[in-house]
Amino acid sequence: MAVCTIVNIRDCFSNMTSIAPNDVIVTLQSLNLIRYWKGQKVISITPKVIDELMNSTQYKRPAISVDSSCLRWTPPKRQPKLTKK
Repeated sequence: MAVCTIVNIRDCFSNMTSIAPNDVIVTLQSLNLIRYWKGQKVISITPKVIDELMNSTQYKRPAISVDSSCLRWTPPKRQPKLTKK
């Protein structure tokens, strides 16, 4: 089953996670999740790709585990840009 959704890295991933757009792109590229299709860059993630990543030597399980119920985090609020008059 193919699911096609148009997303913008900045609007979708960066604003939701507070991770810089370039960092998101570089990470997706390093995991070979960005492909070119009909002249456009697309994020291509399938169950097969996820399985391959999880079983690859590139993926490392964390040395420690974290109880997610103990985490408290909210993204920083963006300050409006001041305009010069």
